Amino acid sequence: MNKSAKMLSAEKRIGEDLEIYLPMRYLEEWKSTSYLAGILGVHRATAGRWLNKLGIEVRSLEDYFIKRVKGRPPKGTLEYYYNYSRKPVREIAEERGVNKKTVYRWMDYNGLPRRKGSNIYLKSGLEKPGKQELAYLLSRMSQKDIASKYSVNPRTVRTWKQKVLLHKPRKSKYDLQLERKNALDNVLKIINKEPENLVCDDFTHAKQPNGRSYRGILDWYMSHYGYNFSGAKGYV
Repeated sequence: MNKSAKMLSAEKRIGEDLEIYLPMRYLEEWKSTSYLAGILGVHRATAGRWLNKLGIEVRSLEDYFIKRVKGRPPKGTLEYYYNYSRKPVREIAEERGVNKKTVYRWMDYNGLPRRKGSNIYLKSGLEKPGKQELAYLLSRMSQKDIASKYSVNPRTVRTWKQKVLLHKPRKSKYDLQLERKNALDNVLKIINKEPENLVCDDFTHAKQPNGRSYRGILDWYMSHYGYNFSGAKGYV
């Protein structure tokens, strides 16, 4: 099979030949084209074309749905993954080759409540450290080690740190409310969306006249108040 530059780039990304990777993932593990596209860094239609080049027929949504419904893990297995192993829904979805929304539907079907707030990724039996405890940990451990201890992303530890005012924000042009308002207005104009429909990537894709993105406005809110994206939007 003649390989394009995009194919070679995808092979470099996964460290394996497409002739080996695609049949194994798609036929043996029953992964979806959307899942493969995400791993390969291409569009879903591109993944489908590559399958066709290898003589693999892309299955219908009905076939995929029937297979996946039958392959839905039992309630006990799902509860073990989510509540005891504390696996993020993203990891469960990747292992099963489905979308995160599918895992959430499985949980709703089995009546399993979702974790919320600060405890969403914490190991079973652990609670988010308080201000004094966090200050003690930060004086003896790196943020990466603390994240590993609590099974959270290092960015989460940084957010904890900011919320208890252990971090002094740097000066920024977004300290001025007018600058923040103008930045949001520009993003909305460039992306052509309503405020309630914005996502984090919109602030990265929207470019200022100097070529830089508007991601800094989100960083400003995280730095000053520890807001997540939804919280930041409400205060812009």
